[in-house]
Amino acid sequence: MTAAEWLARAHTVTDAATKGPWEAVGPYIDAPAFEDGIFAEVNMDQDGSDDERAPIDAAFIAASRTMLPAAVAAIEAVLALHERPVEPYCADSHHDANRCPCADYYCDRDGDPWPCPTVVAIFAALGVTP
Repeated sequence: MTAAEWLARAHTVTDAATKGPWEAVGPYIDAPAFEDGIFAEVNMDQDGSDDERAPIDAAFIAASRTMLPAAVAAIEAVLALHERPVEPYCADSHHDANRCPCADYYCDRDGDPWPCPTVVAIFAALGVTP
């Protein structure tokens, strides 16, 4: 999966989800978009009984509704600062960079070959390719 595909998937699931903010109320997820508020219950036990971790998991799920879109926006902002240049660069002034075998793409932000360490770190954390 590429970074663009990962980000598109994140947008798809967050855009389709019930609007937030969500709140955990015990093992339940509460959202103002529903008249009665509660629209989901976290239940981890096979027999239908409440699991002691359900309130903790409900808190995680509720927080994710706000945190995932914020994290995606932060990732996109950093990647926008470190975009792959449109044109390659060749340090040898005698070469046409568009046809030069030694030409490479460099990050405008930090001057490292693209993908720069910042982009590589983001891709590694997401488990994606450029």
